[in-house]
Amino acid sequence: TAILDPERGAAALLSGADQGTTEAREAVEGVDAYRVAATFPAERVATLVPGVVEPVPGVVWLDAATSRLVRAELQLPDGPAGKGGPVTVLMSEYDAPVTITAPA
Repeated sequence: TAILDPERGAAALLSGADQGTTEAREAVEGVDAYRVAATFPAERVATLVPGVVEPVPGVVWLDAATSRLVRAELQLPDGPAGKGGPVTVLMSEYDAPVTITAPA
């Protein structure tokens, strides 16, 4: 649920992006999107991936029609807990109805 939280999730991550550069326009999962490279502040990334202590380079794809996040790829640094590496998140089905059933 953290990724959907407006205070610490994807919206907060994107609003903290620095040095954004539009690199291309391409299709992602059938969606026309802009590919934007940026640097993301450690404190914003750490709310989603604990242990991050330095800025993280990444690329996001934003829907050309709605500006919604379609895909994000962050290159996490090595840290005290081990080796870093790429993290990819795909976002889809915005506004799709959801049914939650309470456990029995």
